[in-house]
Amino acid sequence: MEGGPRLSKISPESEEYKRGRKFDKDRWTHWNVFGKAAVSKQEFIERLENKDTAKYALDLLREGLPHVDITPEMFPIWKEFMDGLLESLSLAYQPGTVQSERVKGVSNAVRSLPAEIWRKMLAVHVDKFEQKLEKFGERIPELMASFEDKVLNAIEEKRLPISPELLKERIQQTAVVLDDALYATLEEYSGQFDVGTGFVAISEDVPDKQLEKVFTHEMFHVLSGRTAVLERDRTDPEWATTTKHQRVGTRFAAYDAMTPRRFRWLNEALTEGLTIQLLGEETSNSYRDERQLLALLLKRGKKPIPQELFVNAYFENYEPDQAAPIPAWKALVSAIDDAYEPGFLLTLDKFVQSDGVKAATDFIKTDWRLLSWRVHTKNMPRVAI
Repeated sequence: MEGGPRLSKISPESEEYKRGRKFDKDRWTHWNVFGKAAVSKQEFIERLENKDTAKYALDLLREGLPHVDITPEMFPIWKEFMDGLLESLSLAYQPGTVQSERVKGVSNAVRSLPAEIWRKMLAVHVDKFEQKLEKFGERIPELMASFEDKVLNAIEEKRLPISPELLKERIQQTAVVLDDALYATLEEYSGQFDVGTGFVAISEDVPDKQLEKVFTHEMFHVLSGRTAVLERDRTDPEWATTTKHQRVGTRFAAYDAMTPRRFRWLNEALTEGLTIQLLGEETSNSYRDERQLLALLLKRGKKPIPQELFVNAYFENYEPDQAAPIPAWKALVSAIDDAYEPGFLLTLDKFVQSDGVKAATDFIKTDWRLLSWRVHTKNMPRVAI
């Protein structure tokens, strides 16, 4: 039999898809905590020297050192080490210090730590994280019940185009976990949804008063529509299968080298807008630029575009057995084409990826035709003279 995978799209509401989701959820039974398994000092230093995780690495040292009992026999130059480390830490927390200067002294100090002290510091970190995890676990059932009630009410009032059955299924397929910031850098909203594992991860840094907002945002990602692909391995005698996702909400994944990521800004703008609406809030500090771009897209064309078209496309699941598998997405693209020009949504996304959301917003405010012209002239082949 010839090698290579065989791909076929399946319905996210099919039994085959649900079986795969249950398998994935059962297989992923835990989330990483830095130090729970053996980690080297070099792994820690890499996080210390990474601008996204440096703060959390410094916190591990600052919180762990006072809890480590050191004897002269264990570390003869302990006093000199502590004096140097505390000085380095004080510099590292000063906002005016350059990043490389902040961590250089700390990194050198960590390298000199005896293995026994290093293990004890990691144990302190794990213990503190598990205390946070216990409190977090007590909140999640309450948050999930509140979210489910609010969404069911919105479904009944025809404000959300999903079914109560799908809501319950997606909740059952999802595990909510607290994320150790030393293991993952999350997006702007302090959380993320991994459709591959069914995990909603929320940063340990999220304040208690913000937890419901972050939770609700990520749960809307859970509810959003999907285009699922079943990959069959022809090299396997049993034709083992793996479920992958080409699209979640309006965000298209980079499935291979030929398919770049698309429409992340639109996906986050819609998700945050739904979160604000469900919680009855007036505004939010998250994804402001993306939401402003979407608001302009709705009204700056030759005619306004109903927001309902975006919401329907966001929640639409690809149904391969239907004559039109994604009618809501096609209706949205058609409406944007009519309001602007054919292919404008893709043109806008290319500009966002090359120049950023704020630059795209400025062009839409003045004249969207200039944005289109910029993208098309960038892609024109250069002619030798």
